[in-house]
Amino acid sequence: DDDDDDDDDDEFTCPICYCELEEGEAALRLENCEHSYCEDCVRQYVLTAMDQGAVLHLDCPAPECSAPLDYYQVRQLLNTES
Repeated sequence: DDDDDDDDDDEFTCPICYCELEEGEAALRLENCEHSYCEDCVRQYVLTAMDQGAVLHLDCPAPECSAPLDYYQVRQLLNTES
């Protein structure tokens, strides 16, 4: 009996908050590197960077990734803020 959760391919865990999300459910795949996070985490990451004046250097939150965040994706994310 091989129950390795292979049927859970539509779910992922946000590497920032460790919430389990179904693919597409408040999830955001970054355009320039394809890392995925929940929208709330990326929104908070961007807002924190803005508060610290670091908006010119917004990169993917992954420590090993230096891909810049896509301007239009960030703009859309901030425009959908609840």
